[in-house]
Amino acid sequence: MGYLLDHRRDTAFYLGDPCDDIHMWLDQYERHFPKEQFYTYHRSFLHNSYGVKVAAQIWGEKGRKAALIHIFRDYMQGTIQHMKPDAVYRQAQRALVYIDSHLEDDDPGLQPHIIRAWKGKSLCSLAFSD
Repeated sequence: MGYLLDHRRDTAFYLGDPCDDIHMWLDQYERHFPKEQFYTYHRSFLHNSYGVKVAAQIWGEKGRKAALIHIFRDYMQGTIQHMKPDAVYRQAQRALVYIDSHLEDDDPGLQPHIIRAWKGKSLCSLAFSD
């Protein structure tokens, strides 16, 4: 989670709270799929409209906004604190439309090195393991 500091700064700026728990939750699969080896594959789990919906169910409106800010940072790159909050949320939602329509591009079945990293475990067992 090399960008945790950026995520914390963004949500502290926009929401008045670093939202560590939300950022850690969104990036939880990075421990199974380290960026050094799998680049951004961990994002295919919760960096989408499903993840935003679940964040809203867990943390309410703050969770929804924090997830959108997090996703905006990850997919748009660069500094965002010069933008108005509504613009960040709008752009993040536009990014989600694209991301959600291209989830099949991240199909692990097409990436044998990811299957090997799972060591024979199913995706579901990885998702719910500690």
